[in-house]
Amino acid sequence: GYAITDIKTMFLSDLYPPDKRDESKEYFTAMLSGERDFCPVPMLRKDGNSLQVETRVWAGKWGGKDCIFAIVKDLTGEQEALLKFSSIFENNPAVMAINSFPYAVFIDVNSSFLNRLGYSRDEVLGKSVAELGIFAEEEERKLFGAELARKGRISNVEIKVCSKEGEILFGLFSG
Repeated sequence: GYAITDIKTMFLSDLYPPDKRDESKEYFTAMLSGERDFCPVPMLRKDGNSLQVETRVWAGKWGGKDCIFAIVKDLTGEQEALLKFSSIFENNPAVMAINSFPYAVFIDVNSSFLNRLGYSRDEVLGKSVAELGIFAEEEERKLFGAELARKGRISNVEIKVCSKEGEILFGLFSG
C-alpha cells in the first residue's frame, strides 16, 4: 500500500509494527550472521493492517558498493490455504492422520481419529503406527508401506485397525 516515494524514505524496520521492530532487527542480525534463514514477523501495511510475510535478508554488493538485499514474500495465500486445510482436516468425520514417511510417525491426527480409536493426542503424536499397533494385521501394515514406497499412493484399500481398547474396526485406507 505504500507509494515508491514513501518506501525510498523508510528503513526496512519501519515496515514492521512498532512493538515488533526490535524482534525483526534481532532476526535480521541473525540472518546476516547465517544463524537464521528468514524473519517470520508480520509487516504493517500502510492502512495499518497486518500482513503475514516471510522476509529474507543477506549482505552483498550492488554497483560495487556493500548493501543488504531483502526479499519479502506475502504468505496470505499460503495462510488461507493452510486454514482451509486445517478446518477440513480437523472437522472431517473420516479418521485422518498425517504421518512422516517411511517411518509412519504421527505428526497430526484429527478429532475423528482420537474419538473413534480412543486415544488422546499426546498418546499418538510422535509415535509410529507400529508402536501403537494401529493395524490389526502386521503383514498388512508392511504391504501398505511397501506399496506407498513403490507407487507413492494407495487408494480405498480395505483395512482392519485396532482401537486403543483392542476393538477391530473395518474401513478404507488411502495414503
